[in-house]
Amino acid sequence: MSLTEYNFIGIINHEAIFIKADSEEEITISLNKYNFIGIENGKAIFIKKDPAEVEQTSQQQEEEKMRTEDVTILYEKWLDGYIEKGGIPTHHYDYPFERLAGQFQIARDGDVIDPLFGSQSKVYIIPEEVNNITINGLGHSEVLYMENYTAINGDFIPVCNDLKSPSGNTKVNAVLEENKKAAIEEDEKFREEMRKQEEEFLKKNPDK
Repeated sequence: MSLTEYNFIGIINHEAIFIKADSEEEITISLNKYNFIGIENGKAIFIKKDPAEVEQTSQQQEEEKMRTEDVTILYEKWLDGYIEKGGIPTHHYDYPFERLAGQFQIARDGDVIDPLFGSQSKVYIIPEEVNNITINGLGHSEVLYMENYTAINGDFIPVCNDLKSPSGNTKVNAVLEENKKAAIEEDEKFREEMRKQEEEFLKKNPDK
């Protein structure tokens, strides 16, 4: 795929995401059927998987889907209580929560949490019934407690465009809607900036 026609956004939830430069149309390529090799000579290179790889990827995808559903349900419930108590989300995104779900992990009894940093850090959700966890340190990770809707290291409390109050709490839904609108506005500003950069590039490089 030519990167002169498409902007490569990244790989999210087993999909390579591109945005068409002239129309902002979003294009996705499923990594269930293709391996992403990399960027070479201005092109994104993909190679089709063999049937065995496709089957294995499909199973992994189904397991990840179930895990994402569990994380989403629990995080919505935590966010519901957190905002009701006066908590304020820290980030807002104009895309579904599933794109962030891989950063979240539901803790189980007996788990040991060690410090993680940067892109390796996690958001651990601690269910009420879990009470046997060892925390050796967090680093950049954080912990969300379902019992009292509190957070340790709570620098990343995101709102995505599909999150809602599971209890139907009007106060919570109002806060979520405000964050969703802000995310849309920021996304529009980003796209406008991308358009301007594209125009400047074409002016300076008319043969491209």
